[in-house]
Amino acid sequence: MQLQDADAPKTNKTDHVSSTETNDFVYQEHAVKEFMKESLAVTRTCQPKVKTDACTRTDEILCRLFSSASTDSVGVIANTLLVSLGLIKDEDRKYQTPGNIEGALVLLEHAAQQDYFPLSVKMMLASFVEKSNETLSKCSVARDSLLKALRV
Repeated sequence: MQLQDADAPKTNKTDHVSSTETNDFVYQEHAVKEFMKESLAVTRTCQPKVKTDACTRTDEILCRLFSSASTDSVGVIANTLLVSLGLIKDEDRKYQTPGNIEGALVLLEHAAQQDYFPLSVKMMLASFVEKSNETLSKCSVARDSLLKALRV
């Protein structure tokens, strides 16, 4: 085991990343968290007004997120969505996977049909949503509907 000098500069995983990139990443994470919060109120069978309001808010969040994203960061956004949904592991263990992602799948189905939703994100989501997964099996109808919307 190697001891670190108390006066030595501490290294950080993001030392090589510019402050603009760091701010973009923080904003992206925040937006995905807001999307996931919005999805908590939604189910396939919820009241139409609840779903409509959630879809409107989702459009606001994701349209702003994708329109402000650089081409390179769109993949990071897709990755953050996948981690938040519990479809891939979070290396930093910052995210707590929701027990039920039905609402998120319903809102993603809506978002995937909008012009602002990038094709590359559709393709990435589809490749993970198609795989067998315990979380997805709990909401198979929402999963199937999302897959139809993701297919181009």
